[in-house]
Amino acid sequence: IITKVRVQYKQRQKGIHNGLSDERIAQLEEIGFDFYRGKTPEVREQPRPWEERFEQLLQFKEEHGHCIVPQSAGSLGEWVKKQRAGYKLLMAGKPTNLTHEKALRLSSIGFCFDASSRFKGKIRTVS
Repeated sequence: IITKVRVQYKQRQKGIHNGLSDERIAQLEEIGFDFYRGKTPEVREQPRPWEERFEQLLQFKEEHGHCIVPQSAGSLGEWVKKQRAGYKLLMAGKPTNLTHEKALRLSSIGFCFDASSRFKGKIRTVS
């Protein structure tokens, strides 16, 4: 089953939707599931504290004028994806590492928790 989850995760990274939901990915990430079996610690970046990523997001916003970080933007893009997944869990009353305080801080800088609906039926550009 672990191999199946890893295969599904890789497919999701390529945009192929399958039985592995964003909610399930968030749950697996919260318990420390390793989606990248076989990669050495030198290849994978070590997790950074939430405050440090938040500061990176502020820098991104200063440079680009918005907080919509592409998922392909490396570790910051992955972190943003995790915040959105955590927010969905928070709103559903399910366990998550994203606290109400962190969600408020993200909201205060214009963070978009549902970027997909922001661009629904539109070209993905920010004006």
